[in-house]
Amino acid sequence: MKDVGFGMTVQDKNAPDLVPLYKISDEMGMEFATASLHNSFYFVEAKNIIHDRPMVAKNFENLVNELLRSNSPKKWFRAYFNHGLINYIYGQKRLLPCDMSFDECQIDRDRYRESLGLSESDIAILEVGELSTRKNHKVIIEALSKINDKHYVFLICGKAMSNSGTYDFLKKYAEEKNVRVIFLGFRKDIPEINRCADIAVLPSLREGLGLAGIEALASGVPVIGSDVQGIKDYVIDGKTGYLCSPRDADAFADKIQLLSDKEARFLMRKACVEKAEEFRLDISHQQMKNIYKNLLREQEKVK
Repeated sequence: MKDVGFGMTVQDKNAPDLVPLYKISDEMGMEFATASLHNSFYFVEAKNIIHDRPMVAKNFENLVNELLRSNSPKKWFRAYFNHGLINYIYGQKRLLPCDMSFDECQIDRDRYRESLGLSESDIAILEVGELSTRKNHKVIIEALSKINDKHYVFLICGKAMSNSGTYDFLKKYAEEKNVRVIFLGFRKDIPEINRCADIAVLPSLREGLGLAGIEALASGVPVIGSDVQGIKDYVIDGKTGYLCSPRDADAFADKIQLLSDKEARFLMRKACVEKAEEFRLDISHQQMKNIYKNLLREQEKVK
């Protein structure tokens, strides 16, 4: 029988089988094709998600090493292809792109940015959150005025919680400081907007956790945040972004300029995604279960 081989669409549940299945196919002299779990227009599917990206990527890396050990140029090419799948898992461009697939973070970035009012040369600084004094949008406007470069655009997603006073103030303040600000209002496409951003900011005066920062990291976007409360749990200085005193506009300006370099952002991307993985819902559920179990054990000891 000819033209028969193995094919595997890799996801969380079957990733550990990747190399063993390759070895079986190799022993049988059959071809072995791979793909990463994805969404696609032709399957009309948009909910496929790899949850444990580091684990799946590691199994692809193991396969790449196995393929490179062979004497077959064809397998070397497949190693290159699978290396590209690792990039894809982390939200980066594949080495051999295929525009037939998409997921919640795979968009036509240039067209989406254009729809938001951004040009190709603009550096988009994104803050997601309600318009309030606590969210401290003012310090980013002040920081961008110090940089004084029209290529920087401050995108603000969110609306005023009580009245339009904060919006009116920020709009006027940006005009006075000659800073480009685009108010996007309340949005339901935050994952897509995150993919359009170059840098995320979270300059809150106080913040319990700041889910917006974690969502940015999940898209591979580094975060410049305030050195307060929960933000410090995921913004690791120099690895997933930078921390600043919430009222220090000079520090925010300095860090924004540091991350204006594409290479600097790219080098942080993997760490950003990996840090966001630590806050997955299933991990949070397990942590809460462990807390309750420990409390129950302590209660039993008291009895």
